[in-house]
Amino acid sequence: MLDPEQFFTGFLTQKGEKVYLGDKLIAPLMHSFLVQFDPKNKCFVASAIGKNKPYYRSYELQDLLKNPVWRVVHNLILFQQVEVNDIIKVSVDNLPKDSLILHEEAKVTAVDEWEITAQSLSNPNKTAKLQYGQFLEDWRRAKTERDL
Repeated sequence: MLDPEQFFTGFLTQKGEKVYLGDKLIAPLMHSFLVQFDPKNKCFVASAIGKNKPYYRSYELQDLLKNPVWRVVHNLILFQQVEVNDIIKVSVDNLPKDSLILHEEAKVTAVDEWEITAQSLSNPNKTAKLQYGQFLEDWRRAKTERDL
């Protein structure tokens, strides 16, 4: 079985999220970036991705992550999978008002083919339906954050 930790780049975002090969990074007023490995320079890079055409710009991951605005939204190569009672972390900020908010932790209460239902850990009255790609699974958090 494939261990997702084999894809860990060794870098964390400023919020403590682990950055994996294939992660999509976003920031306000910036193009989306995809985490890749540059075999020529033997380093991890973030390459700009566009809606219609790629921009062919890439930056060393360690340099890009010095800016605290970047966050991981989801991974494009690892299949996202959760089960009922798993803890997740919301990774998007465009959910309906009075719903879960960015970086909020929640417990999965239902799973179906296209979305999950999650209940806030801090306020059990708040729930939301999240599509795959709108949250990060518990294994993605930095070990040091989880152990605190």
